[in-house]
Amino acid sequence: MPPWWALTLAQSLQLLLPLWVVLTAVIVTQMSVGRSLKTTFDYLVGTLGGAIYGGAIGLLIPHSNEIALLAVLAIVVAPLALLAAINPRLSVAPITAIIVLLVHPRKSDRFGP
Repeated sequence: MPPWWALTLAQSLQLLLPLWVVLTAVIVTQMSVGRSLKTTFDYLVGTLGGAIYGGAIGLLIPHSNEIALLAVLAIVVAPLALLAAINPRLSVAPITAIIVLLVHPRKSDRFGP
């Protein structure tokens, strides 16, 4: 799927973060099926790892002001960047963790009462 199709689809579905759909379309568009499957798996592992780690640290360490947020970002990004340097399969993990920490859903986007 070309990236512009992915963006159109994400916007028509009114997704909160259409960027992820476009990034996935760009990364997964490879010349061979085997390479695409490996890239997809690597992307999935990095995304899940970064989201879980970033979310856990974000929940465990309160960060209600800018200084605290900077400290939490440093605590989250430093080890993930080191892991990504050692294992390139995890290169998306630091980016995902940053997005998890910086994106605050609007009240209307939350599920439940």
